[in-house]
Amino acid sequence: MKTNRFKISKWIMLSLAILFNGFIIVYSCLSDTVTNEWSRFVSNIFTNIVNGVTHKEVEVIPITALYPEIDADRTYNKLPGYELDEIPLGYCKEISANFRPFDATNKAINFTTEQNDIVRIESKLDSAFIYGLRTGEATITISNSDKTVSKDVIVKVVDNVGPIEFYTEIKNKQIAIGHPETINLSYLDTDKDIDKSYRYSIAYDFTKLRFDSSDESVATVDKYGVIHPISEGTSLISIYCDGGLTVHNYDITVVAGTSPTPYSSLELEGSDVCYENDYVKDKGKGNKYCYPLTIKNDGETLDPKDFIWESSNNLNVKVNTNGVMWGFTKLSNTDEQVTITATSKKTGQSVSKVVTLKKQLPESITTCFTMGEREMWSPTQLTAFVGDVVTAKVYYEVSADNLNIIVNASNDEMVDIVNQGSSVILEFKKEGTVDITITSELVPTLSKTTTFTISKAGAITKDDYEDLNLTIRKSIGHAMMFGVTQIFTFLAIYMFFYDKKWHFLALISLGCGIALASISELIQFFIPLRSGTFIDVLIDLSGVTIGLALVVGILLLIKKFKKLNK
Repeated sequence: MKTNRFKISKWIMLSLAILFNGFIIVYSCLSDTVTNEWSRFVSNIFTNIVNGVTHKEVEVIPITALYPEIDADRTYNKLPGYELDEIPLGYCKEISANFRPFDATNKAINFTTEQNDIVRIESKLDSAFIYGLRTGEATITISNSDKTVSKDVIVKVVDNVGPIEFYTEIKNKQIAIGHPETINLSYLDTDKDIDKSYRYSIAYDFTKLRFDSSDESVATVDKYGVIHPISEGTSLISIYCDGGLTVHNYDITVVAGTSPTPYSSLELEGSDVCYENDYVKDKGKGNKYCYPLTIKNDGETLDPKDFIWESSNNLNVKVNTNGVMWGFTKLSNTDEQVTITATSKKTGQSVSKVVTLKKQLPESITTCFTMGEREMWSPTQLTAFVGDVVTAKVYYEVSADNLNIIVNASNDEMVDIVNQGSSVILEFKKEGTVDITITSELVPTLSKTTTFTISKAGAITKDDYEDLNLTIRKSIGHAMMFGVTQIFTFLAIYMFFYDKKWHFLALISLGCGIALASISELIQFFIPLRSGTFIDVLIDLSGVTIGLALVVGILLLIKKFKKLNK
């Protein structure tokens, strides 16, 4: 039979087809770091060959002008009731440092101030968050890396003012004696946007609102917005914004009721510690960055909304109407203690708890290297060229005062290092390989190492290199691998079903290629930092089509050539 024509070779071809198909599936499961290192390895080989026969001077372009601004469109700067240059106590605003020219080689920008007791600076690469610690005026100096260009921005830290717009609600307009009713107050008209509520809650102090009762013999309202019924009757409750800009009115009716029984034994349970700007300690729990307190009487849990919650220092620790605490700005280097008090709206009884505000230390660091127009985050390998200037910074997953870094090179002769505290400038001098290790000064156990392969500058520059790296990943990692795999897949099918028609075998092989491309990209969709896209599927299928067309075309030519020679 014709199917016995390929006795041994068909099993070899089947094994190769399985091997190549399996390799693609395994490759799809690899992390972004591994696949990127593979493509960089190939890119380095090609780059060294091209740049070895060409030569190009690296031009170092300095920053010649700075244009710092507090952008009104930035989320953190949108605070109704405040001027752009005003920072409420305990809050922050972001200063952006735009610069010219846009293609400056070294984009590192420094943010400094002599008024560290008034503001705290958390700098990024080209912007900084400025936190208000106490009222006063502070000058923020923004400069380029070598301090040849600088600009000053003056900010004012001011007391928190009442909102110019707010939302109120009284759920029960009929109130029984002995059962106080709380006016719900919020800056936003919904509690669903937790992140915004978190940010704005420290910027607005609702105790600065003014509450009036038209008949205080019927009901009174305290500074927390709690209506206390006194006697049967009606009264108009009015709420005035700070400065009297906005008025909300509610008619309430007080009816007969019984006075509540005093609590016998109140106690607060919950965390004794809060962490400043905490986004980590409660990870995996129901609360994102907060610490709930529970109030009990003789072991029975009470409704926190029946109590008025107060913090002795809202700048350090704030507590909401549900008894949930947030750690905010830590004003000193030592642990700070804050007293949380819960007072019953019904009986007036109080219970307190002392909470310690601690600094949240980072548990990991992320490095960012700026090379030309690109930012590379925590890379393990990079390629640079002799004369290149690269900027590096670290970022933490939590707020930190000390952003200084320690930088070491495995070979000092290959690179000049300028450590500016919170950022570092690397200027490469010689060809070769050098390890750059960046360590956190705040937590010396946290460090990242990046291996730089330094080549002679040539036709392929640092900007072109990343495009080349991506091209190699797409052309070789996708199209070429799928093309080669399709060749072996078709040959295996062809050898096992030699007596079938060519177009039928080609369709089966093509179907296998489509299935492999789809499965490969689907797997990558679930791998961190990798993505499975429809465009990549099309690139894969282009390789499948080219490989299939190539092998079918060659076989048909061979078959035609044999007929001509008979």
